[in-house]
Amino acid sequence: MLDSITNFLSYFGGNSPYLDDADNIFLIIILIFSLTLIFSLIKNKSLRLVLSLSLSLFFTLQSISLYFTRSFVGYSFFVHLNLENKTNVSYVIWPIFFTSITVFFTSLFLLFYSRNILLWISKKVKLIGVYIKWVRLGMVIISLTLIFYFFNKSSIISDSNTLFSIAYTNSKPFQETLISLNMTDYVVPENVKSIATKNLVVISLESLESSFLKEPFKHLTPELSRLKEEWTYIPIKQNIGSDWTSGSIYTMLTGIPAFFGVQANTIFKSSKESYITSLSTVLSEANYELAYFCGDANFSGMKDMLYTLDFDKVMDYTSINYPVETTPFGLHDKDVFDLAKKELKGLIETKKTFGVFISTTDTHFPNGFYDYRMEAFVEKRDDPLEFMISATDYHISDIVSFLENEGVLENTVVIIIPDHLKMGDDQIFDKKSKRELYLITNSKKLNVEKPHDPKIQLDIPLMIIESLEIESNAKFLSQYITGDKVEFIKNNIAELTALNTSGFLRAKPNMFELNKISKHYDFYISDTLRFIAHAGGLINGKKYTNSLEALNASYNKGF
Repeated sequence: MLDSITNFLSYFGGNSPYLDDADNIFLIIILIFSLTLIFSLIKNKSLRLVLSLSLSLFFTLQSISLYFTRSFVGYSFFVHLNLENKTNVSYVIWPIFFTSITVFFTSLFLLFYSRNILLWISKKVKLIGVYIKWVRLGMVIISLTLIFYFFNKSSIISDSNTLFSIAYTNSKPFQETLISLNMTDYVVPENVKSIATKNLVVISLESLESSFLKEPFKHLTPELSRLKEEWTYIPIKQNIGSDWTSGSIYTMLTGIPAFFGVQANTIFKSSKESYITSLSTVLSEANYELAYFCGDANFSGMKDMLYTLDFDKVMDYTSINYPVETTPFGLHDKDVFDLAKKELKGLIETKKTFGVFISTTDTHFPNGFYDYRMEAFVEKRDDPLEFMISATDYHISDIVSFLENEGVLENTVVIIIPDHLKMGDDQIFDKKSKRELYLITNSKKLNVEKPHDPKIQLDIPLMIIESLEIESNAKFLSQYITGDKVEFIKNNIAELTALNTSGFLRAKPNMFELNKISKHYDFYISDTLRFIAHAGGLINGKKYTNSLEALNASYNKGF
């Protein structure tokens, strides 16, 4: 029983990369205890009740945020609680419910009945008369000391400031924002020039941080561990604004933290073009065929974002016309990789330069999504997360072998990178071991001897371009930063939010031109898998088929 409680509490704290190994939930307990001492001095019951209810709600939200994001309430928490994602977080509804009820009523009881509790304790230890005032004075001193310790040790203020800075950012024109960030020579997409060299395959791994390539987990990742030694391996530090899946993908493409104000990723629904230059802009200009594969592209606005950023195809569970077992995030990784290999085979036959991106999800928080089919390929394990880590490692080995067997590996740059650090319980990791992300590639063109220039997620698009040896005039945010890039992000959250929102809110009023032939027309007309949903009813079990959106998106592409 005690082990179960300890394991559950570890989801809220532990070896956090943001809190210098401070135990988050312990800090919350300290704050509740401190306020309990102070509330015992409030005689007015009505005032004590109002304050107790307010603070109990505050503690509840903070605890849920710690469970989801490993940080206190901030922008990452806001994005995770986006109501559009509610079906995808249903698998953790009971832990959330249990956490909310427990924290809310425990803190409410302690705060509201604090006076009664302290009086009862004082009677038990026979603290009466003149000694009571000294006890109360001592309580105030202890409480203030503990509160000071809490706010000094935790990131609760900085996390809250992140959310408020983003929420109250004043919109301004895109060019004006560029000037405020000293990005005056920034090259917008329409002026980008680039020349294709090699093919590209990018694999974004769900939560598979560097800790899983070390003991005691190294036996789960033999292929990743091998590639770490034989290919180029570069450590990458996680930065705020990119520490959740869709945020990390956005940063991987644009080199900008995913701050979008109160609109979050819904901003892409009204965006049909981008004034922000991205990795995909560079690849598209070099005539790469861009395709993205994941379990569910609708999650967190991913599909809208990818099409806005020049991707030609986005494929997920809706691209499979036969029944398959799914997870809360759509397809299992096995089906995603099978879909990607099928597409790759077609692209290889056409001899077109391609850029294929693959996102995994089966190792997602809290325990992964068990796929029994993988028992035929990797050793069965009691721990579902460990089993799916082994399965993901197998998929990497398999697709590398596929590219080699197809004779294109030598002319294809493979990039393997985790999307973010593992969420939830991190007591499984060695506290002395540094937690970080990484980039593994078969390209020999990346300079790894740069100890003075530690890489963060903002650097990823430039690193991919460098690994491909693409000649381009495109520039990215990290090239304008001197000094600590993480501190730069923290100090410029409002400006970065304005950059993102102004760069994606300039949709064209006329969404399509019926008499205009798309530059991809010859490719589209030969693709018999494409069709336009032109009615209501059901498609693949979905009652709403997005008919209007599908028509407009297709017309916009020249169909």
